[in-house]
Amino acid sequence: MYAQDDGAVQFYTTSYQTLSRTDYGMIIKKTHNHANIEVNDKLIPVGANYVHIFFDENGNVIGDNIPNGVPWINYVIHVIYRKAAGRSYSFVQTSGKITGETVIKNAVPPERDLKGTIIYAESISVLRPSDKEDVEFQLTRTEDVHNTVTKTTIGTYTIPLSGYYNASIDLGILNSQLHNPTYSLVNSIDGSAKVVKLADDGDRIMTTFMGTIYWSPIVFFEKNILKLDIPTFKLKGRSSVADHNMIERIYPTFGLSINEKTFENIFYGINWEIIRGGSLFIGYHTGKVNIFKGAAN
Repeated sequence: MYAQDDGAVQFYTTSYQTLSRTDYGMIIKKTHNHANIEVNDKLIPVGANYVHIFFDENGNVIGDNIPNGVPWINYVIHVIYRKAAGRSYSFVQTSGKITGETVIKNAVPPERDLKGTIIYAESISVLRPSDKEDVEFQLTRTEDVHNTVTKTTIGTYTIPLSGYYNASIDLGILNSQLHNPTYSLVNSIDGSAKVVKLADDGDRIMTTFMGTIYWSPIVFFEKNILKLDIPTFKLKGRSSVADHNMIERIYPTFGLSINEKTFENIFYGINWEIIRGGSLFIGYHTGKVNIFKGAAN
């Protein structure tokens, strides 16, 4: 592969000063809730759901490397190249669709004189990835010389999809305040009658299987009430690349006991993962307990 084009790097540095680095790639943050911004006389999609990746005409990545992929992110692929008559560049997505056709947007190339008489232009494609498989795409050069069209594949690239989870099943230990007393008939002190004896061991320690759904009400509040720019994948689950922060790791949870009769004890509430691998469950315990009914008067 040829060396990186310095003019393309300068074009990138000058034109995209508002890029922000995240755990899942480079984004352009929204301003005033606008879906696009204007860069070099064309509209560029912005926000947390659009990750931008830049290439020069030789297929070299400009700026950050190709990031690890996450579901439901639109990848905006830019190629910056020296403008020449009859020459154009485009990206074709070869795998990683969610549904329907891949959305491709090829912008009208702007002109910007950055290296004497060499004019640089830019083409953009927007890829839509899968939630199950890696995203693959090709950079292609098209040249039309004297009505002879030649297509050359410059490179094939992969955005590897990282681990992503919608739920988990865990083994845990709970302390329950739902008491389960036992009753028995014993002789009275004077031996003249039978009386009922109550035995209550207090709070119970129970081993449980817990099912946790990675839908965070905190993220939902941030997105829909505070109107923060939250990427879609954070609403649907957890990514190993860009996980929820500690405050956001609060999830609805339900569970069943395994050291007593399984379906006689049901737990539901919230699971707060304070540290990775360590969670605090707070909720309710619905269970079958012993009660004593005296004789009717």
